[in-house]
Parts: sequence; C-alpha cells; structure tokens
Amino acid sequence: MDLWPSYSIDSSSLMHGWCRVYRPKNFGFVWDRLEALAVEGRLKASIEVLHEIAKKDDDLFKWCKERQEVLFVEVDDDCQAHLARIMAAYPRLERRTFM
Repeated sequence: MDLWPSYSIDSSSLMHGWCRVYRPKNFGFVWDRLEALAVEGRLKASIEVLHEIAKKDDDLFKWCKERQEVLFVEVDDDCQAHLARIMAAYPRLERRTFM
C-alpha cells in the first residue's frame, strides 16, 4: 500500500497557475515540485490536457512537452469506462457554472 498521495491535474489548473497565481518567474519552486511529483509517479494528467494546452499557451506547452513522458498518460478503455461511470453518477459535473 502506497502511503503517499497521488494527484491528477487538469488543463485549467495548469493554465491558471502558470498565467495567474503561480507564475514561474516568481514561483519557480512550485513548478519544480510539480515536476518532482510527476517524476515520482505521483502527479499525472490525461494526454488530452497536453492537447488542450497546446492550443492556449506556448510557454506552458513547452514546459509540459518537456515533461510529457513523466506527466501525461494515454486514455485507455478502462479509463474511459471509469469516466463514464463517474459522469453517469454526477451528471452536473461537466455543467459547472462559475459566478
């Protein structure tokens, strides 16, 4: 049993952190720690996150692309089935609105 928590991160978290809250110029240590978590296998993101970031932010995309092997995972059939179960159980999850 692994006692250390693992994390999944999405594109909005990466983009918001990179562009607004934890800019690398001022908070490089945050991005160093995220990289360390990825290398440890404790931080992962769907490959779809990388595809989405590629459309939005060149510097963040470059950072992600350089860590692609340790950070991103392909979406397989088991993952898709699990996601379908989650979405069926929580249909409002994809319809969140922010005020």
